[in-house]
Amino acid sequence: GCGNPQYKLEVDGTIRCKEVRVKIQGCDFVFEKGYSLLDLEKRKQQVLEEKHLPEIDAAVEMEREGAAFGKNFSALLRNVEEHELYLYQLYEKIKELEKENKELRREIEKIKQEK
Repeated sequence: GCGNPQYKLEVDGTIRCKEVRVKIQGCDFVFEKGYSLLDLEKRKQQVLEEKHLPEIDAAVEMEREGAAFGKNFSALLRNVEEHELYLYQLYEKIKELEKENKELRREIEKIKQEK
């Protein structure tokens, strides 16, 4: 459906299929010991400044040039897996704070009873 195709397969319209397979780089390395996870405050600053997730093309670029599906999918997967690690960190911090809170409550009750 294209007058002057630029790619081996170029469709000017809608494609419907049951499945699409794209070879991408997996991101399981995120879960390897020693993986350097960006500090959450630095990540927040970067994301809010750039207005898109790390390694993901900016919206204006996708709108102008189209989105590189494999590259962006792989980057999205990496972001999801990194978010999983951030979630685990936050969970551990919550558990620590709950334990500390419980201990402080016990101390407060003990002080109240001594009066």
